[in-house]
Amino acid sequence: MSEHLSSEQLERFNERKLSAAELNWLFDHASVCLSCRQQLGPFQQAQATFAELRSALRNDAREPLTHLRYDQLAAYLDRSADETEREIIESHLEICASCTADAQDLRVFQADMPSSEVKPAVGEPSGFWEKIKALWQRPSFRIPLQLAGATMVVLVVVWVATLPLRRQVAELRAQLDAAQQKNDELRQQSASTEQLKSQLAELQQSQLSLRNPNAQELSDGGRVVAVDMQGHVTGMEPLPPPVELAVKAALVNADQSSELRSLVGKAGTLMGGGSKGVSFGLLSPIGTFVESDRPTFRWQPVKGAAGYAVNIIDSHFNNVATSGRLSDTEWTAQQPLKRDELYSWQVTAIKDGQEIISPVPPAPEARFKVLESSKAESLSRARTSYPHSHLILGALYRQAGLLDAAEREFKELLAANPTSAAARKLLEGVRSLRQK
Repeated sequence: MSEHLSSEQLERFNERKLSAAELNWLFDHASVCLSCRQQLGPFQQAQATFAELRSALRNDAREPLTHLRYDQLAAYLDRSADETEREIIESHLEICASCTADAQDLRVFQADMPSSEVKPAVGEPSGFWEKIKALWQRPSFRIPLQLAGATMVVLVVVWVATLPLRRQVAELRAQLDAAQQKNDELRQQSASTEQLKSQLAELQQSQLSLRNPNAQELSDGGRVVAVDMQGHVTGMEPLPPPVELAVKAALVNADQSSELRSLVGKAGTLMGGGSKGVSFGLLSPIGTFVESDRPTFRWQPVKGAAGYAVNIIDSHFNNVATSGRLSDTEWTAQQPLKRDELYSWQVTAIKDGQEIISPVPPAPEARFKVLESSKAESLSRARTSYPHSHLILGALYRQAGLLDAAEREFKELLAANPTSAAARKLLEGVRSLRQK
């Protein structure tokens, strides 16, 4: 094109045959070139007409406004509409809020889903799909569906992630049910076992009564045994000869060794107190052997005493251990004493600033002896072999000179057989040894 409009361009302009690009250049040129603008009488008239048309579109509210079609908005946003259509659409968008909102929704949708264009299926009218697509453009419809889809995705992910855990829980429940069932079965078996033991004890008791009608029956460690006047015991498993001899000696109250008799002295006087030289009673150990090399000493309390002290003396009158100031009436030696050694002990009570010692001459000494190692080990094995037999353990303690332990076991035996003369005789026999 030349600097000014040619006659051909003016003719084509008047006949409306210019292209959009030529028309755009012509308007730009006429806006700065007065000479060419004066030749464009129709151009000025077109501007006035276009201004009147725009004003009419904006101000005329009597006639209903025709909205843009979806394909027009799509072509406008895709930049596939020609210049004239774009100008018409932009003019309409300036005065129509509804189409402006639709255009904005469509622009957002295209940005989120570049390939969101919906093509109508073969044989179906394009209007149906246009309606569906227009409906999808509206946030009030699209956003709830998107939220629902996101929620469904989250639920699926959670379900898949927790699947191993739910399987483990199911397996643990199955194992728990199996363990519970096994536990119930074991309880039933235990009840059946206890019932069988009871029936067996009754049967043994009947058999013993038939074999030895003069024997006395004792319940000992869940079994029923029979003891006759000669000290024979039936109803127990065969015992080793040393154990059997100890039981028989206890039943017939056989005398103890001279070593135990040398320890006893007048134990009743020392334990009771109130006699000359016994200010307050000493309880144990007195006139007995002790199994532990750290024995525990017990004595009667003195009314108003502020404290006590224990002294242990060996056979050479050496003070081998002292307790220090005590507030209780019981003390356990802190250092081990020599085994197979003879000891005596005294307690000093402090009252009103004065020392009260018990025992003192003319009262006998409170003597005891620590059991030698071999006998202590033998008793330990017996407790493992006969843990529930008060008869056997009491007899073995009596044989070893552990009179306190033997008395404890025979008390338990008498408690289980309160009407048994044999059980009472065993307890009285141990107590009588302290007075010999």
